[in-house]
Amino acid sequence: MSCFKIRYILLVFIVVVLSMRLGAQENSWINYDQQYFKIQVVKTGVYRVYASELVSSDVPVNLINANHIQLFHNGEEQYIYVSGTNSDGTLSSNGYIEFYGEKNNGHDEYDFYTSHESMINPEVSMYNDTAAYFLTWNYHTGNRRMTESSDADFDTHYPNRQEYCI
Repeated sequence: MSCFKIRYILLVFIVVVLSMRLGAQENSWINYDQQYFKIQVVKTGVYRVYASELVSSDVPVNLINANHIQLFHNGEEQYIYVSGTNSDGTLSSNGYIEFYGEKNNGHDEYDFYTSHESMINPEVSMYNDTAAYFLTWNYHTGNRRMTESSDADFDTHYPNRQEYCI
């Protein structure tokens, strides 16, 4: 074998191994033993998913403790707010899950351009404006939750005062 062929085969091997390792890291958040419910987000804002919507999508809400529900976007767990639980911890028929969702943008597409300045609008994806959020459940507590605050004493919260010069 010539030296060129050996180098070519070695280069192809390195590229294949690196791409396999990078692909495994990208999906490391996925637990293949869990079920996932895909929620599509088109506009940035607060979203509410009712228990009835989950039931109609074959999510067994009567078997899932609401403390075990998780939401993922781009491989990161998102904060959620759960309201309306039964005494056994499952979502009640009028219960819901709320989360803040952002529409898809073009920030992940910077690598497709030779320079960042050549991207026309980084707030708009050139492929799709719909972001995918994945609702799942596990058997651990300590998932990300939003909590209600009943602190009505605003006297302790002072904004940073700036001296203005006229």
